[in-house]
Amino acid sequence: MRLRIILILLSLTALLLLGCDRFERELVQPFQPANFSAGLFTPLGDSLQVASADNLAPVKHFFSPYYLHSGSTRADLMTWLGGIYLLEDEPVFEVSFSRVRQVSASSAVADWRLKARRPDWGEVLADTTFVDDELIRLSDGWKFLGNGLSSAGQVSKQHVIVEYFTFLGCPNCPPVEAQLRSLAALYPGRFTFLEYHTAPPLQAEPNTTYNYYTAGLTNASVPLSVLQGQTLLQGNQEAVLNSYVTATQGFAAQESGISYELPSFAVNGRDISGNIVLNCNQPGLNITNMVLNVVLIEEEVTAQGQTRHNVVRGKARVPFTADSPGEPVSFLLRSATEIAEDCALVIFAQTMPDAFDGHATIHGGIKTNLFGDNCK
Repeated sequence: MRLRIILILLSLTALLLLGCDRFERELVQPFQPANFSAGLFTPLGDSLQVASADNLAPVKHFFSPYYLHSGSTRADLMTWLGGIYLLEDEPVFEVSFSRVRQVSASSAVADWRLKARRPDWGEVLADTTFVDDELIRLSDGWKFLGNGLSSAGQVSKQHVIVEYFTFLGCPNCPPVEAQLRSLAALYPGRFTFLEYHTAPPLQAEPNTTYNYYTAGLTNASVPLSVLQGQTLLQGNQEAVLNSYVTATQGFAAQESGISYELPSFAVNGRDISGNIVLNCNQPGLNITNMVLNVVLIEEEVTAQGQTRHNVVRGKARVPFTADSPGEPVSFLLRSATEIAEDCALVIFAQTMPDAFDGHATIHGGIKTNLFGDNCK
């Protein structure tokens, strides 16, 4: 009998080890490198050869509707290409790339070149190099997103905030977190996800935020995310993961109604107090139901053998008043744990109607390291 029990225990141990090993391999399994020559640059060159000033649709297909490169939109780019066809009925195009850095299975950054010349004596009609163009893989293939810069060379679009709900050991969550991390790498300084845990040991609030977003859902479950307070995505199916990309594209292309000055704050034990000035970029912006969210995140947390990122450690919410825009807004929050050195504050204004209806709009935001020069 004793021998039988020992054999059963050994079998269970082996199954657990194999299961953990399989789970870890699923998490760290690298993505399959894409063939960008065959999947994007060669087809783009072929499309340029068959397009015309009256029909740029074959070329337009390869550029996201939210394309922005150093102040040029997709419409601007199509106008420029149309001008080349007006100069020459059958120009010869050369499309090449000098660098492509693939960030994830659905995102990359490239330096590439587009050259056009006349077919007879070879006069160069255009020769342009695109640096740090972001590439996105959608259901219909890879597309150019641009470098996200305005004509002044500064990022002019809003910071995208994703509120992501999970719990430690969630079996369906790893693909979603991987997608969020790839988007954060693709939009450095312009995309932040906040990882709310809905159960111990990493739960920092009594699911107030989660309950607000899911009050109208009959079958709410994690993984669940709300992008910019508007787009709610649930599950980890491929279509859902693709929706993270398209929704982020849309929000990242929008101007923020509010800009944020670097906050000042002080840390006292687990308490963080400070203030921030918000400036309205849109005249007459309605501040009804608007609040200021101040979220404390820890950028890397290891618990129960798992490493998680941007874990929410505390949150404060301050209602707006008529004096809020243009005047310092004070905040105070308490961390659920001792404050680590890699903690940061994510601060954003949000319109929050009594019931979530897809219009709890987040108006840009700012992320700042907690132990930086602005900490007193």
